[in-house]
Amino acid sequence: MLPAWISPRGLQEHCLAGGLLTLVLHGMNAAPTVIVVAVLAMAVAHEIGDGDLQRTAPGWPWNGLLDVFAFLPLPLLHWILT
Repeated sequence: MLPAWISPRGLQEHCLAGGLLTLVLHGMNAAPTVIVVAVLAMAVAHEIGDGDLQRTAPGWPWNGLLDVFAFLPLPLLHWILT
């Protein structure tokens, strides 16, 4: 059983957002390392914005870190395959 602060759908949405940004940046001929760094920056900014990296957030700090890593599978896969 997963803790209440982990949402499988939320993780899927984060992965999708990271994948969409990867596609956009790939379409702009960005280097794979640039894509990974850009998606990571977006992930950290998003988690700071939605409060998951604040000490008062449920599941802190793991909730925010898990969400940040959920953005990265597709950019990392693109980097490995390129």
